[in-house]
Amino acid sequence: MQSFVIGVDIGGTNTKLALVDEQLKAFELRSFATGAHAPWEEFRAQLLGQLQELKGLALGHGATVRALGVGAPSTDYFSGRMQGAGNFRWGERNLRSELEDLTGLRCVVDNDANLCAWGEYLAGEGKGARELLTLTLGTGVGGGVVSQGRLVRARRAPATELGHIVLYPEGRVCSCGQQGHLEAYASATALRFITQEVMGEEVSADELSQLIAKGESKAVQVYQRFVKDLALGLVSLCACFGPERIVLAGGVSALSQDLAHDVEERLRRDYFFSPHFCPEVRVSGLRSGETAVIGAAALALESMGKHFSAESGTMA
Repeated sequence: MQSFVIGVDIGGTNTKLALVDEQLKAFELRSFATGAHAPWEEFRAQLLGQLQELKGLALGHGATVRALGVGAPSTDYFSGRMQGAGNFRWGERNLRSELEDLTGLRCVVDNDANLCAWGEYLAGEGKGARELLTLTLGTGVGGGVVSQGRLVRARRAPATELGHIVLYPEGRVCSCGQQGHLEAYASATALRFITQEVMGEEVSADELSQLIAKGESKAVQVYQRFVKDLALGLVSLCACFGPERIVLAGGVSALSQDLAHDVEERLRRDYFFSPHFCPEVRVSGLRSGETAVIGAAALALESMGKHFSAESGTMA
């Protein structure tokens, strides 16, 4: 009997999930509004309904669902706990145990940005890179690092919370309550702030992208400020992790078709060491929201004893 796992990516705006097979191919990718400021119980009911639908679809095709992999902000792989997520109002909870009780499935959880990095490494623009850094540019800014074929994690405290490196001391207030973090300058939330400041009005992300493509002067000014701050943050991250490749994912990565080129150009200009060691920059080529879903599914498959080759992302 064919079997699937379900990968889930809980984002600040939308939650995405899909059936995923052992070759990391996603089926029935779907999305619903997270409602991060609504009670946890409302989200849980929505998620359960979606999970039951996917399990029913698998069963209808003579297949079974064996495990659940979930990515969520500020979630710890080792303890299973979600805590301190700045864009959520759900409090601290053991996401892993609650979802296992809710679904009856084996469940593994991790930081959503970690799983985005893992998905890119195994099935996306990170394939073939032994040292990979991924930034998710969405409601907030998340990050994941793969080094020598392994995700970088820490047991004692959250690691690779890359959106919370300090860019400008005493700068804009971040969603976490502190000041000057990268997230306050390179997220969708930050773009809305910059756009209002420069253009004097609310402009949707799609409208801003179109105005940038047309060369509208104020829109280009917004874009240049965004690129400068993003590249400045990446300079510090490169000093810490030495990636050979950087992948930009999340909704904001679609801001301009030239984003990867422009960020890499600025990074090369500001890089503290020889440009020879400056990493290449790419934008995720996977479907919107698919990256972390695949990473979550891979985590679920690994919990069942499956292994992936470090080079190609195929089953070993």
